[in-house]
Amino acid sequence: MTKELNIHKDHQLKIDALADAIIDSELDPVSLEPTNYFAHGTYTRELFIPAGTVIAGKVHRYNCIAIIPYGHVTVTTDEGSYDVVGPKTLVTGTGSKGVYAHEDTLWITVHPWHGVEDVEEVEKYVIIPPERRLNGGEL
Repeated sequence: MTKELNIHKDHQLKIDALADAIIDSELDPVSLEPTNYFAHGTYTRELFIPAGTVIAGKVHRYNCIAIIPYGHVTVTTDEGSYDVVGPKTLVTGTGSKGVYAHEDTLWITVHPWHGVEDVEEVEKYVIIPPERRLNGGEL
């Protein structure tokens, strides 16, 4: 089955440029290690984001549930920017996101998943790889 995901290419290029600038900068990189959970048809990813951290997020194919128990972030998407202050639960859209943490923040995403308990397999389903996202997002 082929499905197109409408990703605003200019925004995606800006997020990619942000990621490159972060990698190329002289700033000390921050290692963010998610905690992963699998339970009854779901995959949940929990990520602690320290205050002052900028993230160029992965491109999601599908909407998902995001839970922010505490913290304050600004999220930038191809539709604009918005602040999220925890505690908050919301549905995040598809496409790419840039995130800036104003405060220490806990960000949790919940995705439907009925496959094996393997994060790499989940990401093949949930994330659009870089080589496919700029040519129309065809899945």
